[in-house]
Amino acid sequence: MAVADPLYHPRPPDSPLRKLLDDPYEAFRSHYPAVFESREGFLRPVVDEVV
Repeated sequence: MAVADPLYHPRPPDSPLRKLLDDPYEAFRSHYPAVFESREGFLRPVVDEVV
């Protein structure tokens, strides 16, 4: 009996989606306290976990 492919397929580390998220996210993360924290509050730890 063949096992069905799982629904989630991890993307390779060099995928365009990963590049799109990783580089801008690091800039966002480093600027968040100065730019957004006073208005939006602290950046929740779950954000780092899911990105």
